[in-house]
Amino acid sequence: IFYLELAIGQRLRKGAIGVWNQVSPYMAGIGISSAVVSFNVALYYNTIIAWCLFYFVQSFQSELPWSECPNKYFENGTYLPEPECVASTPTQYFWYRTTLMVSEDIDHPQVFNWKIAFALVIAWILVYMCMIKGIASSGKVVYVTATFPYIVLIIFFFRGVTLHGMFDGLRHLFTPKWYTLTDPVVWLEAGTQIFFSLGLAFGGLIAFSSYNPVNNNCYRDAIMVSMTNCFTSMFAGIVVFSVIGFKATLNYEKCLE
Repeated sequence: IFYLELAIGQRLRKGAIGVWNQVSPYMAGIGISSAVVSFNVALYYNTIIAWCLFYFVQSFQSELPWSECPNKYFENGTYLPEPECVASTPTQYFWYRTTLMVSEDIDHPQVFNWKIAFALVIAWILVYMCMIKGIASSGKVVYVTATFPYIVLIIFFFRGVTLHGMFDGLRHLFTPKWYTLTDPVVWLEAGTQIFFSLGLAFGGLIAFSSYNPVNNNCYRDAIMVSMTNCFTSMFAGIVVFSVIGFKATLNYEKCLE
């Protein structure tokens, strides 16, 4: 599918809707559907970007707000750590109560979350600035968006491999559970992840490949990008599970105490 989208975009020199309409008028709906899916996914991922922007701003403090539980003050001047936070973790409390502002129950809705709303507006402004000049601006942005994640992953990798309990996390990652191969849900989740990570069926691959030279070796590009995506996924998994092993070890030792 990846090779197909690169090939037809490069050959027909059109976007997703135009390509499928030229292949067959009866297949024009595929291009329209991919545009609708891309729009919905953009709404979803921009919300995540808004959360990231909120955390990014909150991180510019000498003491991270999600590192310790906030205090609950009483009328007599005394205070105690927030009981709900103590019962869970500071990170969970900050996520649900400060970031998402989740209400305690459905009968007591929270007020409008203006902080996340403002972050969401900033996220859409950034998207607009990246796309305002089409391929001329988005092509330059790719130089940053394609390299910066690798820089962050490499930094997190060297930090993660030095953490206590790292090996437990990696052992959990690389210990196969063969019985899950018979579970159709596992294959569904794996296929969904591949479609998202490679950008299949969103129309973006067709649109970008339409700017390639006509004689470009798109077969080579498909192989190289797919292999790079596989390597990146495994590398990111090592980074994430190193930290998960560290957190699990801390919680285990805390329970023993």
